[in-house]
Amino acid sequence: MQTSESKVIEPYRIFFPISIFGAIIGVSLWILTWIYQKQWINFNVNSYPILHHINIMTALFLLPVIKGFIFTAIPRFTATDFLTLSDIVFLSILQFLIFTFVLFFENSFVFYVFQSLDFGILFLFIIHRFRISKVNLSGYLYFLSGGFFLGLIGSLLQLASLFSEQRLLFQYGKDFIFYGMIPCIIFGIGTRMIPMIVNTENPIAKMDWMKKAEAQKWEKIFIPIFIVSFLLEIGIYSFTNEYATMSLKGIRFIICSFWIVNFFHIFEISHFKGRLARTILISCYLFIIGLAGYSFGMNYSAHLAHIYLIGGLSLLVLSIMTRVILSHGGFDMTAEKNSKIFYWFLFLSLIAALTRGFVFLFPSLTVSHLAYAAILYITALLFWFIRFGRLIFR
Repeated sequence: MQTSESKVIEPYRIFFPISIFGAIIGVSLWILTWIYQKQWINFNVNSYPILHHINIMTALFLLPVIKGFIFTAIPRFTATDFLTLSDIVFLSILQFLIFTFVLFFENSFVFYVFQSLDFGILFLFIIHRFRISKVNLSGYLYFLSGGFFLGLIGSLLQLASLFSEQRLLFQYGKDFIFYGMIPCIIFGIGTRMIPMIVNTENPIAKMDWMKKAEAQKWEKIFIPIFIVSFLLEIGIYSFTNEYATMSLKGIRFIICSFWIVNFFHIFEISHFKGRLARTILISCYLFIIGLAGYSFGMNYSAHLAHIYLIGGLSLLVLSIMTRVILSHGGFDMTAEKNSKIFYWFLFLSLIAALTRGFVFLFPSLTVSHLAYAAILYITALLFWFIRFGRLIFR
């Protein structure tokens, strides 16, 4: 490990571009399916590639973007060593293997093994860096260890689904990752980053927000509840009705809403003055609305959850990625306040989220609306990448 700022390469420079490319591939499946349905192409395409879509978005979008954040930020948060060239090479080779197997052998034993290995590395990395930290850790950072535990268990459940006739294990694994791990990571990273992004020109408010986050002790209650609720959800499914499952989801929804309201300060609207800050604000509202759809949407929860996944998660991730790229690359930070591109990818992401989230209103046009949402989402990603993502390579 390296101890100085003269790092071989920042991990985000490798993994952020992979995540954008992976997201484009993952949603492009619906465009291909739509084209095939229209008989504009002759080769065979899966008529509803939901499994492949989930796996690609997990392995080629979520995992790379998480690694970009974690391997860049955690050494700084803990005042420990940066990754060496050999670390970066190993992680890159593993990502290449995951990339290969998810594309060409997407539901294979080897793919889930590599994916589980990646989650395991992230979990052990966090545990190790927290243990050797040279500074007192903020309590909210422990959401990261809880989140990666859920991610690892989720990936192992997906692996176990290969040996079971029930699709429920895969479904539970997906939920552990998307609705358990992801909120925990957002809380861990966002609680540190959002006060700094939003209050760039208001240091007093920034310190107040950060002091409030440092003083809280809620993670000692919320993390165990989060983990136990997912485990209980598996246990109770066979013995009771869906309302018990909804109750557990409701508990998690309350926790997520409480955290975002209190520590992302989304009702203190006057502080969100720049265009990046307003984009973050809207993404937080969509995050909560989408989670409500997932928690209480009954038969439509899988659809409504995409308001959380596209409008909440993706938009918030792109926003924080922007800060990382500009600050670490030494670029002009006034772009956060003035760049019109934020409103473009905010608008496109919002329309994509609503199109995908309410696709159930048009059952005879499901595939076409999935394709429309994919086109809008890809356009939003390209807008962002052309303006900010390309700066990674400078």
